[in-house]
Amino acid sequence: MKNRELNVDKYVTGAVNTPCGWAYLAASEAGVVACIWPLTEEDLVTWKDGHDHYQDLINFKNGCSADKTAVEKNEHAILKQAAEALLAYFSGDFAPLENIEIDSRNLSLWQRMVYYSVRAIPRGEVRSYKWVAAECGKPGGARAVGQALAINPTPLFVPCHRVVHSDGRTGNYTSRGKIPGSMIKKYLLQWEKVKTVY
Repeated sequence: MKNRELNVDKYVTGAVNTPCGWAYLAASEAGVVACIWPLTEEDLVTWKDGHDHYQDLINFKNGCSADKTAVEKNEHAILKQAAEALLAYFSGDFAPLENIEIDSRNLSLWQRMVYYSVRAIPRGEVRSYKWVAAECGKPGGARAVGQALAINPTPLFVPCHRVVHSDGRTGNYTSRGKIPGSMIKKYLLQWEKVKTVY
């Protein structure tokens, strides 16, 4: 999104309540445009204001199971699939998230390359910023990888939490809400059962 503010009026939007906070989703006919996550309920109200087309998609029940009725009512297939994939992810079924299309039309070529490489990192594994840079044909471009990941508009769909420092530090993670990004990143790596972070 080239650091531009997302104009959600151009997209179908909705929200999913996950164990780590609300995810505000925006999608086009080409795929998911944004996943603003994690948000508190207060943050979500701010996002909802002024968007009459906003739809509540689904809520977790006790953080572990879901009532899919609300999702089934949504007419936008990609938004529905994205919501279901997030719910599946936090229920332990990781595969659906990997199959959701991302609308990359507003991304720079560099962002597309970085996000494509990061999406190829298997669950349960991590790669270094240096590795991603090399995959994108820019050895020595680890900092540029970090900059692209810092503005990743679709966290979880593009699993930037799987990119770490070569020296073992997990590195930063952009948090959209009140939970510190470093805590979220460590939680996601533990959730995906990453044993070794290098």
